[in-house]
Amino acid sequence: MSALIATSTVGLLLSVAYLFFSNSEPNLRVPVIVILLTLLTLAMPVFRLYCMPNKTPACKVPDGQFDKSTIEPGNRNHDVELIEKPSRPEQGALDSTVTPAYLLNAAVGKIDQADKLTDAINDATLDTVDLRAADFDSPTSLTPDSEDEFNQLRRRLGREFAKRKETEKHLQITRKAMCRLEGDLAAETAKRESIESRYGIIRKNLIDTRHELRRSHAARAKALGTANESIAFARQSVEIRAQLESELIKAQQTLSSRHSIMSNLIQTLEEEKGLTQLDIHSLAKKVLGHKIAGQGKRSESISLTDE
Repeated sequence: MSALIATSTVGLLLSVAYLFFSNSEPNLRVPVIVILLTLLTLAMPVFRLYCMPNKTPACKVPDGQFDKSTIEPGNRNHDVELIEKPSRPEQGALDSTVTPAYLLNAAVGKIDQADKLTDAINDATLDTVDLRAADFDSPTSLTPDSEDEFNQLRRRLGREFAKRKETEKHLQITRKAMCRLEGDLAAETAKRESIESRYGIIRKNLIDTRHELRRSHAARAKALGTANESIAFARQSVEIRAQLESELIKAQQTLSSRHSIMSNLIQTLEEEKGLTQLDIHSLAKKVLGHKIAGQGKRSESISLTDE
């Protein structure tokens, strides 16, 4: 019987060590360890009361009454089977396997393993207690003095079983809450990943927008510089145009004054021409008169000479 207790203790310690050093979710280690330690605490008094007859006077059975192989749970077919350890993923595959779904499945697997271990220990304990109770119920296995102690032990055992049922109920509620929390954790993890991806995209878009804004500011500054140069050239052209317009007005005024002078000169020349022509006509008449007079005088002199 001590070998069975030692084996159960070693198995529970190995389970606790495996859960502690495995790659499971850290939030699942503490509840599973508490469950296993609670089951060990509940199972130890039962083993002490009903599986150690040498230390309990009320449970002493006469020699030859029954065989030890029918009592010790280590020799029965309902032994607690060792739970196979889940294969750990390789170090290179951790990035691809550690996902919210993987964590949820691992948590459910750990809870199922703890349930199987709890059911196996409870079945072994109940079978052992039923065997001891069946042996003690026989009239030859108890004495009148030990019957009261046996009844007290049975009442104490009933209270322990009631406490264990209540504890199991609380553990079931805790497991359900853990499953819901694991589902919420997986959903929140997925939401966080989606939000982080969206945040990365938004941040990238913001950086691109800032670069575009800087480029647009540079282009705007360049365009403003070009516009300022254009405005300066336009102002210079306006000033030159105004200067040219003033010079043109002055030239027009000069031309108009010169045109009036030329017209006056032409009119004066026309008048002088008319006067000159009159003088020429008068002089021509005088010359013609003088010529005619000279010819007359000549003809008279010739005629006088002929005579």
